[in-house]
Amino acid sequence: MAAKASCQVTIADITDAYSAVLTSETYTFMGNTSGAPIGSACTTQAMAYQGNIRCSKVIIGTISCPTGISASVSNNGTASPTITFKTTAVIAVACEASIPVIIDGITIYKKFSFAVANQGAGFGWNLVRNSNLSDGTKYIVAEGATMNVVDDSVYGKALTVTPVSGKRIYWNVEKVWGANTTYTVSFIAKASVAGQKIQPSRSLADYGEDISLSTVYKQYTTQIVSTATVDGGTLSFSFSNASGDIAITNVKLEKGTKATEWTPHPDDLIGDTGKGIKSTAITYQASTSGTTVPTGTWSGSIPTVSAGQYLWVRTIFSYSDNTTSTIYSVSRMGANGTNGTDGSNGKSIGSVVNYYLATASSSGVTTATSGWTTAVQSVSAAKKYLWNYEVVKYSDGTVASTTAPCIIGSYGDRGSKGDKGDTGSTGNGIKGIVEHYAVSSSNSTVPTSWSSTVPTMTESNKYLWNYEIITYTNGTMVDTTKRVIGVYGNKGATGATGSQGYSLVANVVRDAFTESQWTRYGTINREETWSSTSGIRNGCRIGDMFAIVGTATDT
Repeated sequence: MAAKASCQVTIADITDAYSAVLTSETYTFMGNTSGAPIGSACTTQAMAYQGNIRCSKVIIGTISCPTGISASVSNNGTASPTITFKTTAVIAVACEASIPVIIDGITIYKKFSFAVANQGAGFGWNLVRNSNLSDGTKYIVAEGATMNVVDDSVYGKALTVTPVSGKRIYWNVEKVWGANTTYTVSFIAKASVAGQKIQPSRSLADYGEDISLSTVYKQYTTQIVSTATVDGGTLSFSFSNASGDIAITNVKLEKGTKATEWTPHPDDLIGDTGKGIKSTAITYQASTSGTTVPTGTWSGSIPTVSAGQYLWVRTIFSYSDNTTSTIYSVSRMGANGTNGTDGSNGKSIGSVVNYYLATASSSGVTTATSGWTTAVQSVSAAKKYLWNYEVVKYSDGTVASTTAPCIIGSYGDRGSKGDKGDTGSTGNGIKGIVEHYAVSSSNSTVPTSWSSTVPTMTESNKYLWNYEIITYTNGTMVDTTKRVIGVYGNKGATGATGSQGYSLVANVVRDAFTESQWTRYGTINREETWSSTSGIRNGCRIGDMFAIVGTATDT
């Protein structure tokens, strides 16, 4: 990071070093009388810059945690990994974790500090947020009644309510109620008519005393024994009558049977989000004037400045709330002196050294204050102001000028916790699918008659159509597009006539020789009539023995 203030002159570009920042570097756990309980958690995000350019890939190495605290990393390797710390044992003292932030192979170690706000004797944490109306009617709901937040000369703010018998007002709470646990409710209230009733309860399930109000402010207390453990719920105030308006403030719900002095909920102690420097853009321009801001083109590199002209430096700061501010600084290039017989050699600016200091002081810092370094120091809740000054030296090593220390950045505290999001809507799934079929002579005109079973295709109705009716779990139904899924195949043409087959070949064995005879009458299933007189047919006689030695083709 290279941040410049209006009291400085920048001569050299020093904006290409790496720096790493955490969105928060400290966290205070809210404890009981023993310390911060198991399961307490907090988060921070890591970011890195090369000069004023944000790095797109940041890797978190193995985090060194103190005993009783674990760490996990999500979105590692992105521009802003998230680190979550969680207590695995009761934490009673301050401690810190060491976080290795790796950018382009360079490791920068960041410290994250933990503190514990222990609950002392005679003190109980207030479990109700916005209990003194400092945030209007946030977390408060009027059920069938009219309410307004008004200024009060004694207590600052008060909630005025016009009661309706049988109705209530209530504060929404989170992770408060535990089964078989006693809670004490205390509040300051008054009524316009004495005898107006108000009764605290856990979500209209477990009740405290039904209290009659007077016409002057008084503190009232009662106990509620919770019979259930719930993450949400309410601290309700019900009205059994409607005799007059009421004013109520400084509501407190705490564990135990003793009402202690009113204190705000821990969330109400967190201040607004601070504004820090997100990036800087430094440009330069030469000018003949040292008082009027030049209107020409600004450049990212230092231009040549003639003797007697002025070098202007413009720095644009971009802040975390997306606002910007611009500052200018100017220096004059000295003119050459008149020629002398023994004139000394001129000297130019040889270097500019920046010094940085993170401190808790917002004023009174000088160059003599201890702790200055040439590396940019990290700001924190304990050291939230980043100071800077420059030493300009000539080429011969002598000091040309030293700027006055200026604050160039400050640490922003963690913002308040956001509201819980609404429950998402119920999902919608597929409950069933019914198939429908039809046959048609057309593959373009949709049929009008459909069946749940597959019909038989014919040469005239050769196209098989199909669509589906999909029923969803919310009761809605959708028809799919009707389309052709099959086509009937016609009978093929008659084949060509086969070639002439051959008749049988027989070897006839007679006496001492063999006679072979081919005949066109030897076709399959052909019958021959033998003459009983001649005894010879086609060269064969009755009593001859023969064997088939060929094959015949059935024509």
